[in-house]
Amino acid sequence: MKIELGIMQGRLSDKPGQSLQSFPYLTWKDEFFLARNFGLDHIEYLVDDVYDTLNPITNKEGRNQIAQLSKESNIKVNSLCAHTFISDNFLDPSNNSNIILKFEKIIEWCKQLDINYINVPIDGLSNKKLDELKNVIVLFNQLKIPKLINILIETDLSAEVVKFFLSALKVKNVNIVYDLGNANALKFNSVNDFKILHKNICEIHLKDRSSKEGNSCRLGSLDTPFKKIASELNQLRWSGLVTLETPIFTNWKEEAVHNISFAKNWIKEINKEI
Repeated sequence: MKIELGIMQGRLSDKPGQSLQSFPYLTWKDEFFLARNFGLDHIEYLVDDVYDTLNPITNKEGRNQIAQLSKESNIKVNSLCAHTFISDNFLDPSNNSNIILKFEKIIEWCKQLDINYINVPIDGLSNKKLDELKNVIVLFNQLKIPKLINILIETDLSAEVVKFFLSALKVKNVNIVYDLGNANALKFNSVNDFKILHKNICEIHLKDRSSKEGNSCRLGSLDTPFKKIASELNQLRWSGLVTLETPIFTNWKEEAVHNISFAKNWIKEINKEI
């Protein structure tokens, strides 16, 4: 598999009054063709639990429309960001049944659209309290995940703890989406993390966050060590999805032009001959 570059929904639109990580219900169709015009490979679909009544993926007719737009624009929908899970407490066993029902629904949507990756943010876990992982392991081991679908967890745990978590799972198709910006804001050593986890990292979320203030900015503007990371990924011969999850600020187009150009050059560094 080669490295494919895509973008999270909502990064090719102005969304006044909406949060950044929200489904662009007014412009979601346009974003497919804008992504094509920018020379991207894929869009990461977004389910946010806020605008679900306006989100076409929640009904059969809408899913058919998504598939048709993907075909017309030649933009794949390889992954889905299940931001809807951000408000769920994975640490409380009393929530397990509701979380599993939500998983089953999203997995069925993805099956119908041939979406291979479901990204799941898990908040609240701590490197200092490993016993908190027990319920998450129990919960994931109850999931029935089809062979062609991978659940990619996004967490603030260290690479060593993530490796332990994955090894404790009975289900095999659970892997990692690695967020470069979040890792830098947490002062993680991303180069070392990739050495440990590269075989389990199926997707990279691309953004730039300061290790001092935690703010997010245009790619290359802060202190995320992109060059060192590209060099390590080159040595590891890593391949997978790279998805822009950058802010749009007051002008989505200006940000997109810069960030997509930066990302394409960054991928060239990863792909260059050793």
